Amino acid sequence: MEQPPDTLTGLQRVISVVSARDDRVGHPKFADSIIAAARALLREELRARSEPVDPAREQYVRDFCAFVLQDFPAVLRQPFHKLSLKRDFEEGDQQIDAAYEHQDAWAAKWLFTFRPDFFVDIGSRVCFVAIVSRLIRCIAIDARPTRLRMDNLEYRVGEGQSLPFEDESVPALTCLHAVEHFGLGRYGDTVDNTGWVKAFEEFRRVVMPGGWLFVSVPVWRVPTVAFHIQHIFDPEIIKDQFAGWGLHDEQFLCPGPVSHEEYMRLTAPLQSYGTYCALFQKPD
Repeated sequence: MEQPPDTLTGLQRVISVVSARDDRVGHPKFADSIIAAARALLREELRARSEPVDPAREQYVRDFCAFVLQDFPAVLRQPFHKLSLKRDFEEGDQQIDAAYEHQDAWAAKWLFTFRPDFFVDIGSRVCFVAIVSRLIRCIAIDARPTRLRMDNLEYRVGEGQSLPFEDESVPALTCLHAVEHFGLGRYGDTVDNTGWVKAFEEFRRVVMPGGWLFVSVPVWRVPTVAFHIQHIFDPEIIKDQFAGWGLHDEQFLCPGPVSHEEYMRLTAPLQSYGTYCALFQKPD
């Protein structure tokens, strides 16, 4: 199998081929920026010759050369005016935070099933409320100003410990991986060692009879306060806060969905913590 050219040879070829182009092909500034980028990479490669080989850098340069030279001058016929360099080489699996993706999908599924007139969100991820609000109007409360303007989505600055809603006026409320931060000051919120308790009191107050509450929190077999970061709960603490409410659904994530038995094994002392998702219904 023919070996790919070394990086110096590849960059020199890019400079030569693009410099010799027909000036009538493509935007001239685009071609000039390709040449400038190739020369910058060439200088880097020459400086690095005495250093240990960096496979990621070499792959980046080879990718750059292949991108420019593929069916040349086809790249110049594309509708761009500039090429810039930003090294961000990744390989392997796409990086995700599985617990967040699973909890958001879980809550969205139930909201789309119930289709309340609107829902209130307290501190959940912006991507969650932005997507769900395409179908269900959302009023989102966050301690931080959130400069996002979208139809069907209204952000208000506030804290879960003091909600601007009348008693029993909210048909559905979501608070996903947020209440654990309340009262710790991490996000500029009020420091209050009962912040999470007060937030749950507010949730119980504002959800209407027959309404829905979605909560997710980090959980561990050893409930812990990581000051300024988060509270780590036990699922029973959350259930106790809503004793008398119906537990419609629950989900254990470590970081994907697991059984309760597997959750107990994976969150034992000295093991990692997981996420507990609970869907409660307020009694009529």
